[in-house]
Amino acid sequence: PFSNYFTGSPDFGVASWTQTPARLWLTATRYSRDAFVFVVIPVEQQIRIPIDGSPKNNNLLRIATTAPQGVVLPSPIERSPAVGTFSVSEIEYNPRLAGAMTDVTMSFQATMNIVQNDTVVVVLPGHWVPRRWKQIQEVF
Repeated sequence: PFSNYFTGSPDFGVASWTQTPARLWLTATRYSRDAFVFVVIPVEQQIRIPIDGSPKNNNLLRIATTAPQGVVLPSPIERSPAVGTFSVSEIEYNPRLAGAMTDVTMSFQATMNIVQNDTVVVVLPGHWVPRRWKQIQEVF
């Protein structure tokens, strides 16, 4: 368990973690209604962001309660930052003709740093290139 090592709202005093399914459990220490709750789980607790990152406003992140005063089924957390993802990604073809050779123009904006020798992989199902082609020497 996380013991009592987190900060924020006095409305919650105990936090625990279950790995499968991945859930953070916050236990209320007092009655709280219409209170703004602010909780910080410090890095020392070793929660890790998924290796594949998380998109902005990830609707897989959910919040719920099992309170006897009113059960709330899991609903999406309204706001979350993009982490380790691409906030913009676009591809254009010229000409746009199926089966034809084409110029491929891609643009993207990463939410993380991309540094020298990092690799960006673009998955293009159904596209093909002649076998003699090995590597683009210069694309700019």
